[in-house]
Amino acid sequence: MRLNFTADQWANGWASIEMLPVDEQAFGLMVQWISYHYGATIGPIVDSIDGYFTDFVLMGSRAILSVDAWSLSLAFELEEVRDRVLADLENSEFAV
Repeated sequence: MRLNFTADQWANGWASIEMLPVDEQAFGLMVQWISYHYGATIGPIVDSIDGYFTDFVLMGSRAILSVDAWSLSLAFELEEVRDRVLADLENSEFAV
């Protein structure tokens, strides 16, 4: 699966990576990739009203991966962690 990645920011100030196309399968692939690539321990996947989310800590930053009907997003409390993950994703097998 190929994805487009865009740096953005959530309303709460967290630095995010927005991904297109929005797809539940891509959510699962991102969970696997983050876990494998960084050795991160991913929290429980929570079924929300219109999608899924999970939270975890990566490189000292709290992070949330979420998918719903409108967005597929990976957000970080620390912008520098977002920037590093974005660079890694842009050089990954998922990049368009």
